[in-house]
Amino acid sequence: MVRTPRRLGPGRLDLDHLDDPVLGSLLVAAVYFIRHRRPPTAATGTAETFLAERYARGEIDIDEYRRRQAVLREYPDSSSS
Repeated sequence: MVRTPRRLGPGRLDLDHLDDPVLGSLLVAAVYFIRHRRPPTAATGTAETFLAERYARGEIDIDEYRRRQAVLREYPDSSSS
């Protein structure tokens, strides 16, 4: 059966091309990467903020968090002065 091209008006989206596996895979990959990107604040915050975020994500436990926090407060960053 031959498909007859449809004319679409402004603001209408033709989804007939989504049956193509390559385009469908690219769409799924784009949605995945957009939803799972890291927020920019993780890399631009202070050391204590970054440490708190790691604790909140469960990457370190409370003992490790407190030990590292004590070290950060004992030796403040001297590059900002």
